[in-house]
Amino acid sequence: QHLGHVKSVDHAPTHNLQDQISHKIAVLDALRERHPPRTRFIIVGHSIGAYIALQVLRARPAHGIVKLYALFPELHSIAATPNGRTLQTHKDKLVMYYGRTDSWCPLDHHETMKSLVPDAEIYLCDRGLQHAFVLGGSEKMGEIVSAWVRKLQQPEQSSPPEEIVW
Repeated sequence: QHLGHVKSVDHAPTHNLQDQISHKIAVLDALRERHPPRTRFIIVGHSIGAYIALQVLRARPAHGIVKLYALFPELHSIAATPNGRTLQTHKDKLVMYYGRTDSWCPLDHHETMKSLVPDAEIYLCDRGLQHAFVLGGSEKMGEIVSAWVRKLQQPEQSSPPEEIVW
């Protein structure tokens, strides 16, 4: 759900990036309250949504977020910022997926992230998906993310979580 993406009856002001981030943090807080304490959460962000997702992880590191899937992420210029430290701190939770011909997040962004966070899962698309995969490649992208989630759901511990929310 995106703040401001529905028609407003009260002619509310437009929302900036920080408003969107705050809204997503509030959504996670509400989910955390509604689900059992051992619930694990997965966040998926596309493009600037990957940046928003990273801000949520940074703000709520103890809320049970187990993975952040960043699809065609707009994250390349954050190495020298607090977000750069967030990438390092949470590298085990990050999965980044870049396109080979993405003009919004070019190939060098993939290479930059591979060098900045070498231990994170960082992939380069081999299925021909574009940055705007939502306009024609959403099924393929859904298959990729679903495979990642299935892999995550495989039992690795003696006491499995109560549920996974994504």
